[in-house]
Amino acid sequence: MPEQSWITSLLDRHGIRYEILTHANAYTAQQLAHGEHIKGRRVAKVVIVYADGGALMLVLPATHRVSIGRVKEILGDEEVHLGSENDMRRLFPDCEVGAEPPLLHAKAIPIWLDPAMRSPKQIVFPAGNHREAIRIPFEAWFNLARPRVESFAVEPGRMPPKPAETF
Repeated sequence: MPEQSWITSLLDRHGIRYEILTHANAYTAQQLAHGEHIKGRRVAKVVIVYADGGALMLVLPATHRVSIGRVKEILGDEEVHLGSENDMRRLFPDCEVGAEPPLLHAKAIPIWLDPAMRSPKQIVFPAGNHREAIRIPFEAWFNLARPRVESFAVEPGRMPPKPAETF
């Protein structure tokens, strides 16, 4: 599919082994997890936030939500807000909205990873459309994406995380 061509090309160029998964339309990361019969904590979702006018790509498990207050605290910024669907279309013009992969594309956007997404095994993420996903070893993704690791996500019903060191 055209949506995934840049994704698979990027993975191929870096010699990363991956599997393309096909499923019924999934419009959320939790739906993707359900459709693939995997735990939501192994499905990476992308949330774009803006701080000081610049975009940040936050990568977190499907089971979690972004704590904007925590992102503000980490950055020391007063102005942090979620990106809109129009922002997603602009940043990922060849992806369906809501199916953006946690990878650098045409625009160099800093990537942050919440520690809850770390895995000794594999992760799954959308392949640019609502019908396909990519499964790759977590370490291969981590080495390719080189994210900054920060605690910015919470599980619904839990308190926001305490400050953590960057590593």
